[in-house]
Amino acid sequence: MKGVEVLKKIRSGNLDLTLDELKAEVDGYGQTVAHILAKKVYPQQERLILFDVVDDKQLDSVLPISTPYGWSVLHQISESGEVVHLTDYRRKLYLSLREGEFGDTPLHVLARSNPGKFLKTFSPYKDIQFYTVPNLYGDTPAHILSRLNYLEIPDTDDFLAILTSSNVNGETVAEILFLNGKRFKNPKILNLELSFLNRSIGEIQSYGERRAQ
Repeated sequence: MKGVEVLKKIRSGNLDLTLDELKAEVDGYGQTVAHILAKKVYPQQERLILFDVVDDKQLDSVLPISTPYGWSVLHQISESGEVVHLTDYRRKLYLSLREGEFGDTPLHVLARSNPGKFLKTFSPYKDIQFYTVPNLYGDTPAHILSRLNYLEIPDTDDFLAILTSSNVNGETVAEILFLNGKRFKNPKILNLELSFLNRSIGEIQSYGERRAQ
């Protein structure tokens, strides 16, 4: 594969690559040279090699490069726990690029791989849409952050869109936070708590009835 030859070129110290070389596939899964350069070679690696190979202008053409399964270079950067300098175009990529299995955006991947950096990069006070974008199962980055016990937001009406985000199982972000010990004062959230508790009691009763049969 051409991509293997390009990687040999890089190992020899030649980092002057064309866009076609960055798009060259290196394996049968459709990973490209750019995907490989966006991976962390070792955990303590402070900077991705990709950022040394492409300048900021060229990066815009590289980020959407995807495998046949929808795994983009921006997904790979996010899985490595890194972020790119935000522009309007890149914000749109974070929201729109989706991998094929779960429909995760790079935001879902970043929330899972580096929740601390997610929170530093995207503020719930300014970037609510980055917390509420759903994957194919309705899970949002806020669901992921809540399960990891990283999400700390007030229960004011300004954040209801985040707290009331619901996946296909009817699980809201507020419910996850409630199970993690957070208590709410906002009546609109308290209603969600009550609904959640009633549903949980119903499921327990139903399970008990099935066991008794």
